[in-house]
Amino acid sequence: MKSEKALFPLIEFFGKCNEQTYVYLIVRTICELYSERAVEPLLKLLNISQNELTLMFAACGLGELRSEDAIEPLILLLEKSKSEQTKIEASSALCQLIPKDKENIIIELLEKKQYGENLKYVSYILGKIGSKRSVSPLINLLGNSNNNIVLRYTAEALSEINTKDVFASLIHLIENNTDENTLIYSSYALGMIGSSNALDPLIKLMEESHNVTILDALALSLS
Repeated sequence: MKSEKALFPLIEFFGKCNEQTYVYLIVRTICELYSERAVEPLLKLLNISQNELTLMFAACGLGELRSEDAIEPLILLLEKSKSEQTKIEASSALCQLIPKDKENIIIELLEKKQYGENLKYVSYILGKIGSKRSVSPLINLLGNSNNNIVLRYTAEALSEINTKDVFASLIHLIENNTDENTLIYSSYALGMIGSSNALDPLIKLMEESHNVTILDALALSLS
């Protein structure tokens, strides 16, 4: 067993250091030497630190340690952080921590209107988890959001899940929707899936719109 005497000075230094290379090396050392015993002090840092560099690499470390105790604190970090890089690390960590049978924890976040553009990270996580239960709420978001960045992440998430339900739902959105952004990003998702069955609705849509994204989606489907 590694000496606990070294763990807390390392954590303290980690929480104070502002040099990115050193912070990265410290958190890797902590995780490799102490594994699950590092979870509690890293979680404490998430709660008390105001340093985005510390928060970013604490999230990274907690993802590597695979402790489900970190799920709720990482979701809170995703909500409160002002740093895009910290949010990316928190999202990546959550992708590693949340099993498919517990994705409802993330799906529920789609209903939080105050999430705003943070919904792009929620979509990203659900795409990486890849659960079929995410399809309906993601399709709903694709059909109702007016944020182009959120729509792009949502389209990419749906293309990663790529089930028959995803394909059918995207076709339904295209055939029963007049909102341009919804049509563009539904087409984008179909293009990334790349099924030849998407050709007819995409060609019809292309004939009715001159939007470059729709043309790109058609090109992806043909390739």
